[in-house]
Amino acid sequence: LMVAICPAVVPLADERGITPLMIECSKGKYCDFDTVKLLVRSAPQHVMDEAADGSTALECALMSGAIDIFKRLQNFHAQELRKESHAEMERRRRRMAALVKIDAAGKDSGQSNDVATKLSSIEETEKLVRR
Repeated sequence: LMVAICPAVVPLADERGITPLMIECSKGKYCDFDTVKLLVRSAPQHVMDEAADGSTALECALMSGAIDIFKRLQNFHAQELRKESHAEMERRRRRMAALVKIDAAGKDSGQSNDVATKLSSIEETEKLVRR
């Protein structure tokens, strides 16, 4: 009920970093899949959040014996990683297409542009920003 009324509570954690998803996954055989599904759908980006002790909802499910929940969370996380990977590949493809256009425009105007150098520079900048 709380999640339906205020989905912003889903990623909230207590002072130990424990989230509502971790609590539900810790219930072992009493873990309710519908509740887990609701929590995951409300905040999918928080499935792999870690508590202060470094444990995640996946580990809570595994340690409590909720193997079915563990498998479903693992599958969900793998799907999310694939989506992120595809999105990153699409961003790179668009950047490369834009650089090719710039390079073609530069050659038409007599300027020399090296697409590979520009792409490498962009990737290095992204690495620095991520740090």
